[in-house]
Amino acid sequence: MAVALKPSESVDWSRKIDRRIYHDPEIYRTELDRIFRRSWIFAGLANELKQPGDFLTTTVGEEPVIVARDNKGQLQAFYNTCTHRAAMLTCEQRGNCPAFRCIYHGWTFNLEGRLTGVPYPDAYGEDFCKEDFDIPPVYVEEFAGLVFVALEPAVPSLADFLGEAKEHLEKYASGTEVLGRVRWRYPGNWKLWHENFGDNYHPEFVHKFVGAGYKGVDVTGSNHQLDDGHGIMLFPSQRQMPQIQAALSEVLGQEIDFKKNPLYALPPFPVDFGDKHAILTVFPTFDLQYFLGRIGTIIQVLHPEGPSSTIVELLALGYAGEPPEVRQWRLARSVDTQTSAGKISGDDDEAMRRVQGGVRARAVPISDMSRGQAPGKVGEKRDEYSLRSFYRGWHMYMGDGTLP
Repeated sequence: MAVALKPSESVDWSRKIDRRIYHDPEIYRTELDRIFRRSWIFAGLANELKQPGDFLTTTVGEEPVIVARDNKGQLQAFYNTCTHRAAMLTCEQRGNCPAFRCIYHGWTFNLEGRLTGVPYPDAYGEDFCKEDFDIPPVYVEEFAGLVFVALEPAVPSLADFLGEAKEHLEKYASGTEVLGRVRWRYPGNWKLWHENFGDNYHPEFVHKFVGAGYKGVDVTGSNHQLDDGHGIMLFPSQRQMPQIQAALSEVLGQEIDFKKNPLYALPPFPVDFGDKHAILTVFPTFDLQYFLGRIGTIIQVLHPEGPSSTIVELLALGYAGEPPEVRQWRLARSVDTQTSAGKISGDDDEAMRRVQGGVRARAVPISDMSRGQAPGKVGEKRDEYSLRSFYRGWHMYMGDGTLP
């Protein structure tokens, strides 16, 4: 029987992490039931589903889901499985079609998941009723142009679930569109990547480019707990362009001239350098990074494949109506930094691989997450308020909090 950890009253388990949660198969199975089936999980952007028949696929935990725009213009979501013999109706990540026809035996379902066609139905007998084989629906809602799905939501609506994260999603996600997507797999638990995204203690040590650029810099910013399970970091530009250019030249081992290298040049549009960077984490698997002055915005969503394997899906975002050179610049920047081979995420992959190996050392069963001792919900940039917020949400959903 799957079980959750039971924290004692004397220990704040948002600050002390039992390392079993990163590799124990039984705890992972409990997460699939209590967290992934009951949370709202990001699926994509609404403007990816503009026309009737547009669809995209995703997973909720390990369960396959289709999200589609029906012929009435409404969003529909249902399981990506044929009710006959279980074959997935589509393996495409996105596309357009008038209906879904199972490759195995030809059963056909409409854009609402209803069974509309069965080859040679007479052999099933007089009592056979197609309605009995409609695919069960999945909850689907949209907020700030973002589409989320839920199997058995623990709260009545997506807005209730997002809580204090709503205003930040409206600010940073509204009006965006997907320029490109990329996926990769890393050998680590899904929570580690989500933690790392909201951790600003590591960048100057893990990422050589960041560490070189921080020399002589007064690092400032704030780290916020958002209920329930969400968090955000806000910080101004820590470096000026000469420092960034010098740091990049040091890391690459050659002089980099931003004026001659379009990949590292300033963006081909005006930038408000008085703006702030934002790193927003939405429980349990949604991460958004906004670079000041709308230099760039990315979303990462996690798809677990077991206790020790995770697919990271990255969406590079732009804004409608931008010229091709701006879109290309945004894509190139995302590939150069945020993908598995990029200057940032490539380092994170290696760090997470090492953490996943280290959590199996039984003599050290606890990880510490107590950085930032000031009372309340706001700390310094390098503090761990947003991470502790995630683990308060984790314990709430796993059965140690107030959710029914």
